Amino acid sequence: MKNDINTDKPDIKEIFNSITRTYDLLNHVLSFGLDVLWRRKVALMTTKLNAKKLVDIAAGSGDMMLMAAKYNGKLNEIVGIDISPDMLAAAKKKLPNSSKFKLINSPAENIPFEDEYFDAATIAFGIRNFADIQNALAEIKRVLRPGGMIFILEFSLSQNLFVRVLSVFYLRCFIPFIGGIISGRPAAYKYLSESILSFSKSCDVCRTLACAGFVNVQETPLNFGICRIYSASK
Repeated sequence: MKNDINTDKPDIKEIFNSITRTYDLLNHVLSFGLDVLWRRKVALMTTKLNAKKLVDIAAGSGDMMLMAAKYNGKLNEIVGIDISPDMLAAAKKKLPNSSKFKLINSPAENIPFEDEYFDAATIAFGIRNFADIQNALAEIKRVLRPGGMIFILEFSLSQNLFVRVLSVFYLRCFIPFIGGIISGRPAAYKYLSESILSFSKSCDVCRTLACAGFVNVQETPLNFGICRIYSASK
């Protein structure tokens, strides 16, 4: 499996910096509010770990961090890592003023924590934007304790033909149009919709997790498979 950084990708940091103002609104509108339910399901899945420390990679505006804190009361440290400083600034405004929450501007391929520091890691709609997925997963595995788990929430293409065709039309036509109107950045939403299609067709997440050395790899399809939760243990 190819491990080289994908230099064909646009500047992800600049894309997310440019859509920060309307990011949360569009997430909810374009997913018909399902993104909230999906994040909640991930947060509930972390409770079975007795986790005290969690790192959220590609944390964006902090929604996954907030959801984890709400549904997993055992957590006493939640770290959000993202390459976009504007997204982290938005997250800072939303997160409670508590020492429990920490925000760090860094890529997924370079997590500034010691080995085996975290009990759990989450990635919500971010893995497809990593410059180097294999290296990022290796880095996440490094900072997880033995038995720690990774939970990945990501869009996918349904196995149901009707839902799949409808989803492709929605991604190619509706998301760039509405996203562009509301955000004023049509190119950004064109990239985001195309990245979902490209990632869904080219990346077998379960196999990629296994290649990175994770075990007990599982996937949970949501809403006819338009989104999936992937989980695995170190």
